[in-house]
Amino acid sequence: MNIAEYFQNKEAEIVEKIRQIVEIESPSNDEAGSKEVVDWVEKEARQIGCISSIERIYRQGFGEHLLIRAFSETSNSKPQILLLGHTDTVHPRGANAKNPTRIEGDKFYGCGIFDMKANVVVMLEILQAF
Repeated sequence: MNIAEYFQNKEAEIVEKIRQIVEIESPSNDEAGSKEVVDWVEKEARQIGCISSIERIYRQGFGEHLLIRAFSETSNSKPQILLLGHTDTVHPRGANAKNPTRIEGDKFYGCGIFDMKANVVVMLEILQAF
């Protein structure tokens, strides 16, 4: 199976994961929301075989962050790639009620879906594919 087929076969699962993470309200500087979304990302990451370590980093006033390492058993002399993302949104608590997560036609809507919660899910899925 090639990578395109892999993602086509997992489309429904990926869409559901995106819906789950988008529905977690995590406005910037909201420590409770930050913790909840980081809990979700960590739970998903722990299911991926190539993940070598997960470190939670707390920053007062901002919340929790994750440092996820993959493929640590490979040689350190090989080039490394940094995947960087964020899970906070500009949307205040309660915004999901006004802008619910939904699919209309071929478009997927929700608070923080494009910037950048869907991309966090895609990063995890890419690691899963490897």
